[in-house]
Amino acid sequence: SWGEQDSFGGVEIVRVMDRFSDGAVRRVAYYLPGPAVHESLHGPEWHYFPNGTLKSMQYWREGSQQGAFRCWYPSGLLRWDGMSVDGQRDGVYRQYHKGGDLQYEYEYTAGVPQGTWKEYLAGGVLSQEENFDAGLLHGKRRTWVRAEGEDPRDPDSPGVRFPVLVETYEVGILHGAM
Repeated sequence: SWGEQDSFGGVEIVRVMDRFSDGAVRRVAYYLPGPAVHESLHGPEWHYFPNGTLKSMQYWREGSQQGAFRCWYPSGLLRWDGMSVDGQRDGVYRQYHKGGDLQYEYEYTAGVPQGTWKEYLAGGVLSQEENFDAGLLHGKRRTWVRAEGEDPRDPDSPGVRFPVLVETYEVGILHGAM
């Protein structure tokens, strides 16, 4: 349903609220005046779970994602978070396991993979680390393989060598693996 007039960044916007069949708020979003289409999203947008807890939040500027974005599990624990500039991921992006432990940590510059990317198992155990330069793999990519619950840093773990796979890339081309 159409809501009240407001402003965002000095621009007039209109609030639109969608509801679940039981009347609970499902989504609140702001649009530029006119038809409520994706291209006219302008301002904050919130999505809710049926129980009323916040599911996600993000900001828009003229239909392009802008600023912080976050999403939560129904439990209320953070699922992922990051930043966007002009609709592109920019800066650190993190995703979390259902229990709250960090699962992925990536970095972007204007939507392009950059820097060290890390992947973790539940419990905070590093499972992969790779480096990007201008969107291309560059440098070492290390991958640790183990049975669920095994810590690859534990020298007493049976049958596991650390790291299991090391690959070296130069501007996206594999130059060696061990």
